[in-house]
Amino acid sequence: MVKADDDAFVNLAALRKHLASKSRLRRKAIIGYLMKGFRPNRNRASKWFTSPQLFAKARLPDFVSGFAYAVTRDAVGPLYAAAQVAPIFPFEDVYVTGMCRERAPVVAGSNAIALEGAPRFHNHRKKSRGKKTLCSLYGTVLAQHELTAAETKSLWEDLKAGRCG
Repeated sequence: MVKADDDAFVNLAALRKHLASKSRLRRKAIIGYLMKGFRPNRNRASKWFTSPQLFAKARLPDFVSGFAYAVTRDAVGPLYAAAQVAPIFPFEDVYVTGMCRERAPVVAGSNAIALEGAPRFHNHRKKSRGKKTLCSLYGTVLAQHELTAAETKSLWEDLKAGRCG
């Protein structure tokens, strides 16, 4: 299963190949841009503000960024079971890939769900493209955040036509 924001490009063919690769032997996994050791944002002006009443711990559970991530089929059921009992949290990526992932083995009586950082999930766009093409910048990514609709369409058309090598 893949979850992606509307400003994220997901190269489904490359992602499918990555998930099926022999180097990826893990089952029950969430794959994406890994976020480790983050503290809750206590700045009331931030859109990511988290009050101590909502989350009292000093650090959030490790999670993958919500712009795009993949969940292996065998992890979906345990995550769903954990979501039925985990206290709700406003940030879906932290909630699903962090909090529910941590609870899943206990709630669903399953093995732990691995959290895999994939280096080809890119969370931020290049500041300046210069004369580089979208293919040369993003043609090998599994997922890329912060692309415009026009850039996404152009990159997709280039990939489909085989122009990205």
